[in-house]
Amino acid sequence: DLALNCSLALRDIDPRQRASTAAALGYTAVEFWWPFEVQHPTPEQIREFVDDVHRAELPAVLLNFPGGGPAVEDRGLLSVPGREDEFLRAAETAIGIGRRNIPGTWSEGSREFETALANLLRVAPLAADAEATIVLEPLSGFPRAALTSFADAQALVRAARREGAGNVAILHDLFHAAVNEDPVLTT
Repeated sequence: DLALNCSLALRDIDPRQRASTAAALGYTAVEFWWPFEVQHPTPEQIREFVDDVHRAELPAVLLNFPGGGPAVEDRGLLSVPGREDEFLRAAETAIGIGRRNIPGTWSEGSREFETALANLLRVAPLAADAEATIVLEPLSGFPRAALTSFADAQALVRAARREGAGNVAILHDLFHAAVNEDPVLTT
């Protein structure tokens, strides 16, 4: 893969167009310094950035943490006494964005994933009241199936559990895993 540092090479391009410009130039991956003008972007700013990268259909292989601002000459917060909590918040934000920047429609942070998660969180309490568990099954034979790999199902289950839905699990069907050539069978 040939990645383009969009923050450096495309600094004169509208930030919302940088990933798609990299794709149009033939790059197969993108990287960014902190892609926001603020240390702590809003959820909407994060969603816009993630959507821009998803539309370009390129993986984001590098994302810097925010620089820390003028007080530390934007050199980072890793070793700045008194700003440990801010470093942790920056790390959580950057890592959260990184998890969402997997190309394709089914990745954490995509609209499809977030819709599935929201729906699960709405019905999980109903299932819990019935002492039931919701199981997600990766399928084969359905080209437009949302879940086709153990990793997809695992990401959704983990996200649901982080939000308190402990009664969401995976139905691991070996037939579908084999047909989909899911690497979980080789580990």
